[in-house]
Amino acid sequence: MQFSMLVALFIAIAAVIFAIQNLITVHVSFIAWQFDGPLALVLLIVFAAGFLASALISAPAIVIRRLRIFGL
Repeated sequence: MQFSMLVALFIAIAAVIFAIQNLITVHVSFIAWQFDGPLALVLLIVFAAGFLASALISAPAIVIRRLRIFGL
């Protein structure tokens, strides 16, 4: 329990330091959508989109594997 709290604290501190050091405003264009924002926010959005895409792609395989394990 305490180890996981220390790891979470370390990750939170690293994220704050990263955000503070990357305050440069960047312009992102995608098809008709445009966005101006801090580099740290853009990177966080891209990371979250990649995580969500990989979770959605792997979800059917995980469901099938669990159904086989539980014999359903």
